[in-house]
Amino acid sequence: MTAVAKTFSMTMTPSVDCDSADTSDVSTFWIAGLPGYLVTEYASDNNPHYDDTGDDTMAHIALDMFAEISRIEITYQGQLAGIGR
Repeated sequence: MTAVAKTFSMTMTPSVDCDSADTSDVSTFWIAGLPGYLVTEYASDNNPHYDDTGDDTMAHIALDMFAEISRIEITYQGQLAGIGR
């Protein structure tokens, strides 16, 4: 995913971290021994409207950032599926 982000984004810098925490959305995959990835804004540290505040609504989504993350994720998923190689 890091290589994809470098290709498709001028502002995103992925951080690869697998802390085996069982509190993330992808933890059940990790626990089962399956690969999985999670994209996050690192909670309310970077976004005051993150979902733990109850104010996480469409009005607070930065659509340009959302589009950039979507391009990276869709391209990465295609690579994992063997599309475009």
